[in-house]
Amino acid sequence: MKLETTVQGVQIQTNETIGVIPGFENALDLFKRASADVPAYKNFLKIHKVDPKRINTPEDYNDVPIITKENYLKKYPLQDLMWRRKVSDARMISASSGSSGQPFFWPRGNKSVEDSVIILDELLDKTFATKSKETLCINAFAMGTWIAGTYMNSAMWRLADLGHKIVIITPGITKEEIVRELEVLGSRFQQILIMGYPPFVKDVVDYAKTRNIKLARLEIKCLLAGENFSEQWRDYILTRIGKKNQPESILGMYGTADAGIIGTESPLSIFIRRTAAKDRRLYESFFGSDTILPTLVQYNPNLRYVEEVDGKIIFSADNSLPLIRYEILDEGRVFTPKMVFESLYQFGINIPPKLKSCSSSPYIALFGRQDVAATFYALNIYPENIKYGLEISALQKIVTGKFVVRADFDDTTQTQVLNLSVELQSGVKSDQKIERKVFKAVVDSLVQNNSEYSKLYQEIGKKAEPVIHLLEQGSPDFKPGIKHRWFKR
Repeated sequence: MKLETTVQGVQIQTNETIGVIPGFENALDLFKRASADVPAYKNFLKIHKVDPKRINTPEDYNDVPIITKENYLKKYPLQDLMWRRKVSDARMISASSGSSGQPFFWPRGNKSVEDSVIILDELLDKTFATKSKETLCINAFAMGTWIAGTYMNSAMWRLADLGHKIVIITPGITKEEIVRELEVLGSRFQQILIMGYPPFVKDVVDYAKTRNIKLARLEIKCLLAGENFSEQWRDYILTRIGKKNQPESILGMYGTADAGIIGTESPLSIFIRRTAAKDRRLYESFFGSDTILPTLVQYNPNLRYVEEVDGKIIFSADNSLPLIRYEILDEGRVFTPKMVFESLYQFGINIPPKLKSCSSSPYIALFGRQDVAATFYALNIYPENIKYGLEISALQKIVTGKFVVRADFDDTTQTQVLNLSVELQSGVKSDQKIERKVFKAVVDSLVQNNSEYSKLYQEIGKKAEPVIHLLEQGSPDFKPGIKHRWFKR
């Protein structure tokens, strides 16, 4: 018997029997196998006095200890973390970006690629029609040891075998090469899919304009990963590529080096996010009082069993290095389809009929992580607190959107100073007028989007104000890398 309900004329089916949380049976199977066949995990459960035989229900699963890099992954030799100590089961090793410290090395096997193919097969066909349109896929992720470039490359090869009309090219993070590919190859394909990190894709789009390439004449779509971006940012890119009012032309993914793709935006999740950004009642019902619009993705619970524990995202995923109830440090919320549709119904929001086919998957609202921030007067300043200020329309032709924050001590007064270096668009020269515009936009954004900063600003005034440094495009702080570093310590 299936669990089924109807809201707004949409039939929601969990594809699981009544009383079973979607994806739990797969997560339980993973737990049982790992407790027997992964030496490190077997020892970890013994230390925490957990008998695997007594874990059989979702309630029991809540008693399984959460693992982290610190309490588990860094405590055991690599081979002990893998199935039956077989390191060779991995086909590739990727490195995390090291945003919270030293890079961590992640072995991943065929299961990782298989999962990405299942996720992307439906997404790309349904949203970008890649099974019917000849598609040039430009892999603009870094192509080194980091996961995104090689992971997406493997996935695209497999998708091509499954009937997607994809031809891939791998320039990595070289905008000049990508623009040359657009210029030479763009018109040869029915559409172009650019995959990359949001700040770098914006660099490519802006650089293409300086080369007089008419992006609107090409059928460009974007698949992005690595960080949050605002709807203002999405609209800017949409306008540049000639897709105004077609937000589904730009899709974000929630991916990690730890587990590959966890979830992806869908046309429906984008509709909900954009609607919530304009409707405070809906916003608060989904995202609470948080002032930064979270990333909202849908996920396959049979591939990624996701839990929300004390405001943190906890997931279980099968791979050559299995992760069971793993805390990645990302803050977020998890919603069932029923919860989402009931909130929309409550506020009288109708879903466009063409989006109702995306209704059956659960959602993750991703707020970010606490360990990626600048500490200033004992409060945390996050990238989004500043990003949203630099993304206003008045600055989009002046700055690239990249910045570097550094909290320093003044040598004379020994008080903290918030230094903010901002990259200018190509050909734009620094002057006091631009500096004032940037300063006002950043302070306004900090006050609006960071309640702790707002209170600090009221209390200490000018001492809380950032010192703006406008730098030419390509300055050392803004050289392309695996990901842009928003903070210096």
